Amino acid sequence: MFLFRKKKIYCGIEIDGNILRFSQVENRKSSFLLKDYQEVILPQPYTKDSNIESVKSFSSLLEQQFGGLKNVDFVLGLHGTQVILKNVRLPMLPAEEVPLVVRSEADRYLPIPPEEAYLDSCFLRDISIGNDSFVDALLVAIPRRIVDPYIDSFNRANLNLSKIDISILALARALGEQLLSGIQMIMKIFFEGVNILILDEGFPVYQRFILIPYDNLVKNESGSLDLLLSEIERTINFYLSDKVNKEISKLSFVGRSENDKSLFNNIKEKIGISFGEAKIIPNKLLKGKFDENALIYSGISVGLGMRNER
Repeated sequence: MFLFRKKKIYCGIEIDGNILRFSQVENRKSSFLLKDYQEVILPQPYTKDSNIESVKSFSSLLEQQFGGLKNVDFVLGLHGTQVILKNVRLPMLPAEEVPLVVRSEADRYLPIPPEEAYLDSCFLRDISIGNDSFVDALLVAIPRRIVDPYIDSFNRANLNLSKIDISILALARALGEQLLSGIQMIMKIFFEGVNILILDEGFPVYQRFILIPYDNLVKNESGSLDLLLSEIERTINFYLSDKVNKEISKLSFVGRSENDKSLFNNIKEKIGISFGEAKIIPNKLLKGKFDENALIYSGISVGLGMRNER
């Protein structure tokens, strides 16, 4: 099943600090059209660390801002401090049995009891190591204490929260065919820090969230940029430690605004790892064609589909 259907509109919601990003995307056969984008500044009592503080206040804001959108499905995008993402390697078994096995063994991989989280899992790929065969799977867990206030808020506002996605994974799928070969890294800047995702041949294999506040980073307070650079190198070295003669082939960067291009250039110039093509990707990017006005937008990584969108 695909998230986007002909003539169906989906709306993406993402909270980043005190900013609510809203994107409205329509599928037009072979391409996605960005129909609308908004950024709403949230009053302080509504959220804390990108999580909802007051269900009543947040539901009122949703109804006020989006109450007219009664026949669309909303997709909620969450980031790396809110979501637990684990790669799981299992002995060879049929792909259709992978989700059941992963979920039944979830307590082995999670830092919280499985009953306190919403779980999802999927088959990624077959792997051969020497004479042994394995399957790789993806386990995603979101604590109920984070998700339930969103569900309650949308229900109170009479809006349909259809899917919950991981923002950086949604962005990876939005890049589509650009992320199908080699080992690649996507960085996305949030108010609380930097989300890093490494993909190997297009498969998500490692995620990390580096807690360096955005304001400190852009001002380079307390050596924040140097700290980020060292953490990026540590992340890459950790993943490549057992990958002989391999390197990161592409770095994609998503800032909070066009002003973050200089931040990316500093990272690209100072990092001690050899990169291939490095590209700034504003959050506007969609797989396929999009309206020329979308060039000024950001935040569009939200709502671009669940794991089967491609």
